Amino acid sequence: MEFTMGRQNARNPSVDSPWSWHLLQHFRMPTIYTCTSCKIRFDVGSYHGFKGEWYNAVYCRKCGASVRIKQSAGQFLSAFGGDKNGPHERRYELSGPVTPKVIVINSDTKEIPMVECACGAKGPFGNHGPITDNLPKGFGESAFGFRNDVGKCPRCKKKTLRKTGEFVT
Repeated sequence: MEFTMGRQNARNPSVDSPWSWHLLQHFRMPTIYTCTSCKIRFDVGSYHGFKGEWYNAVYCRKCGASVRIKQSAGQFLSAFGGDKNGPHERRYELSGPVTPKVIVINSDTKEIPMVECACGAKGPFGNHGPITDNLPKGFGESAFGFRNDVGKCPRCKKKTLRKTGEFVT
């Protein structure tokens, strides 16, 4: 299933990414979160480039399901000042228990695509929707300078979510 949408950004006439500016905060390898109560595990962050592709680890706010977003490295990096004209089409491939599996954003339409997790959570594609790269509740606003906080688990809703590791390159 493929969903196509488009929107423009005032600072860049090309198509804007619903993720890239927020993911700058998570421009580091993923952090692993595990709930000591229900045992769910998910990552939040960026796997950086791999053979011309860029993977981002996100999760469902309602159930904690892990989701990966794949895009070209050039597309991801263009949002940070690379190509000033930017791409006129952005393609995202989603893996995990979500639909649609492919989202194409182009400059011809302003419609925001909806994504849905298998748990029933539904909302707009981007970090403010059900599939997010926002840090779990209880872990502050920045991916940098983590503390040994305990957060609220998106699945069981208990305050038993802990940072259990980080990917390191």
